Amino acid sequence: MKSKNKLASATFAALAATVINTAFAAEAETGTIDKGGAQLEFKMGLTRYDRDPDISLRERSTPFLARIGLGNNAELRIETPGAIRSVGTLRSNGSKATISGMGDTGFLPAVARG
Repeated sequence: MKSKNKLASATFAALAATVINTAFAAEAETGTIDKGGAQLEFKMGLTRYDRDPDISLRERSTPFLARIGLGNNAELRIETPGAIRSVGTLRSNGSKATISGMGDTGFLPAVARG
């Protein structure tokens, strides 16, 4: 029972790390979209975690970011990690745990600094 709890905890931690990394990647962008303009970004995320000798984790995600220009220096960002699928494998006996679902959608106002 302990090994399944460890597997589930590690899978959840990998999922949370991907959501956080997606949010930071969107925040790192500079500048804004011109008023009336739009930019759509679709990506494919693949994550592999093999550092733990007991557990192997694999994750796929489909992050999405829409940037909509509201003014000369302001935009609205709509972002989501999209569909997420995490698979954790316990190396000792090959048992697997899978978590699948959709990430939360965020609405973020952005203003260019300058």
